Amino acid sequence: MSQLLRLLNMHIKGARLLVVEDDPMLGNLWVDIMGHAGAIVAGPCATVGHALEQVKEHLPVVALLDIQLLDGPSFPVARALTTAGIPFVFVSGDHPDHLPAEFAGSPYLCKPVTVRDLMRTLEQV
Repeated sequence: MSQLLRLLNMHIKGARLLVVEDDPMLGNLWVDIMGHAGAIVAGPCATVGHALEQVKEHLPVVALLDIQLLDGPSFPVARALTTAGIPFVFVSGDHPDHLPAEFAGSPYLCKPVTVRDLMRTLEQV
């Protein structure tokens, strides 16, 4: 894992990252992993409202979005990120076929996700 964290560090060190995830254990895990890799992390955000606040306050350069949050789908957050020109990756247990047409083709990882898969996807956005 330390070799993987070094690789992540090369790609996200100092980057402002937003984690939007309603599962506290998983959200905190992503925050810890990305923080140890050198990212400046906001979150985890479990609601659309909290995530929208963090988009404005934190000004992330990239975001990880679970689709199903405590107060509904994260699509309003994805729209706000798109409007702001901020890339994001959907990370969800839902099938990508359930995405609205406006997000078809968006970067998507199906849970469970490995750190290696996440790193590869973040490199592409």
